[in-house]
Amino acid sequence: NGNASPLLRSNELRLGAVYDTSDVLNGVNINPALYYYYDWNNESHTVEASLAYSWDLSDLVGCAGLSLDPKVYVGWLTCGNPMGDLAPIDPVGNWYSGFYYGAKVNLTYKLNDYVSFWGGVRWAGHTWTNEDSSNRQYIWAGMGVNFGL
Repeated sequence: NGNASPLLRSNELRLGAVYDTSDVLNGVNINPALYYYYDWNNESHTVEASLAYSWDLSDLVGCAGLSLDPKVYVGWLTCGNPMGDLAPIDPVGNWYSGFYYGAKVNLTYKLNDYVSFWGGVRWAGHTWTNEDSSNRQYIWAGMGVNFGL
């Protein structure tokens, strides 16, 4: 019909910082990160913190380029217009905010400096402060290919 769905429209700015802990943790990098996101279509602000690590399994299994990559994260989201700027603002004035959290573990095979394959499992949940105050949780698996330059 030519009209963009409000749920498919998102324009976001992302600022972040990541720290390499190798120097202070005797060669171990737990990769702490802190990000801020602003989406002007949904009028949302998000702050997310995470820790990630990569265990090189190459010597253990005899396959160069194989690693186990866990990550945990927690965030806070507040959204003034969850249906986006193409939808009318909720007349009741509902806004959504709350915590979200999760963890993932990937088994990654790095083919070369530009291509890697991964498969893993994820768990995530959220607690919103609007009428839906349930603590919903999800678990799923996925796989993919990363291409980089």
